[in-house]
Amino acid sequence: MTERRETRAWSVDVVETLVLLLLPALLVGLVTALESDESLVTGLFVGGLFGATLAGYRRAFYAVRTVDGIERRLRPRDGESDHWMVRVAEYDGKYEWLLAALLLALGIVVFALQFARLVG
Repeated sequence: MTERRETRAWSVDVVETLVLLLLPALLVGLVTALESDESLVTGLFVGGLFGATLAGYRRAFYAVRTVDGIERRLRPRDGESDHWMVRVAEYDGKYEWLLAALLLALGIVVFALQFARLVG
């Protein structure tokens, strides 16, 4: 029977995340600076947002070094329900009407204040 040796490839995870984070920022920043009147900082910001999104998606996987090469595996989702933010989000559905009414009232108040400031 053959033994499969598997180890986590931390360096692959770090390098891929950094590339996904920095490469879009640099590319969009340089293209924006060269091709339009926008500044390099604006392009770096927009590219950085896109890169942060890609790096966030990359966090769903982890790299494993096997005898066949590097494999990416989906991170297990066990234990996430213990996080306090997940418990807060799991509220009782019978109170949704109350939440909707409160948000509607808040929206009306904010609209009225903005309208009064614009008119007055």
